[in-house]
Amino acid sequence: MKLRSGQATIFAGGRRRRRQRRLALLSAGALLSLALGALAVVARGNAAETAATRGDAIGWPVRGDQAGNTALIDRAVRAWQPGDVPADRVEVLAAASDPVLQAIVVFAAPSAHGQRVVTVTGLRASGTDTMIVRDDRPADRVSRSDGLTVLFDTPEDGVDDSRVAVALAAPGATVEALVSSAFDSYTSDVRRDELLVQVVPASATQANTAAQIAGPGWRVQVPLQAASTLPAAPAVGSARIHYLPTGYQAADAQPDVSATTSSRTFDGPGGATLVVTEYRGRDLDVPQLLRGVGTPTAAAPHAQEPMMAAVDGDRWAFAWTDATRRRGFSVLASGGDAQIAAYHVAQALVTP
Repeated sequence: MKLRSGQATIFAGGRRRRRQRRLALLSAGALLSLALGALAVVARGNAAETAATRGDAIGWPVRGDQAGNTALIDRAVRAWQPGDVPADRVEVLAAASDPVLQAIVVFAAPSAHGQRVVTVTGLRASGTDTMIVRDDRPADRVSRSDGLTVLFDTPEDGVDDSRVAVALAAPGATVEALVSSAFDSYTSDVRRDELLVQVVPASATQANTAAQIAGPGWRVQVPLQAASTLPAAPAVGSARIHYLPTGYQAADAQPDVSATTSSRTFDGPGGATLVVTEYRGRDLDVPQLLRGVGTPTAAAPHAQEPMMAAVDGDRWAFAWTDATRRRGFSVLASGGDAQIAAYHVAQALVTP
């Protein structure tokens, strides 16, 4: 999602630095972004048909160019549950090849914790046939949703500071693209595919990135859901910090808490710092949250909330409040790529 033209002056320098230092990654990610077109709708034996006779079935047809590859599907199921799971208890939603992840399989199956929907892929940038569970979630709402979305890390790729997003549209719908305030859209043309697998920057979270899914006469944006395999995010009040720039570490073991604020400081390379703060009160005013950092100027919204920016030398800050103005948030960075750090952390912050 591009910044509005009124914000061009604020972000001009940051854009240049981002292109020089960070967008090289995004450009590479753009080349790797995949929307697997013309996916064949093929049944895997009669497993889906058998599952559809049970009340806990998702009821989606299997999609993907590997839908008939029973060996691949069996390996994916075994990666999730080492013991044998009868084929007629597995409902395959998608099975596809992928040059980034080797392969991807999404299926529903019963477990001791109830019906689950599981996403299993190969390793990123690897020639092996190893399969790994990326997400395991309750299936109770999937059948009524517009699509399944998963956002996960690929820790086996220790070089690329990015994540992978998967979006599978509900029957009769297609995934057009990912839209985000964390990065410029990788695709300028609308793609109409049932399954989309795309590399995204590490700052992409459920707060700022969504899959645009469309059907006959309708279009919605479904936020990316954090995978069950993602580590717990640090908390500052009610906010969750799902992204920190490379090299930043918490300066203290716990947030600094008072009656009206919670804050936490992170130290970065070369003496850079970053402070995330939650404010609590009544009629909170965004310019007041930025007091002492310069003249506030409109910036791209955080999710649906209007956000403002301020700069003072090498200090950059972004702040916003929720709709009730009883809770506000700010991200202040200094040193290093302060503008880029503050903006990306602010956009990645998950708040109520």
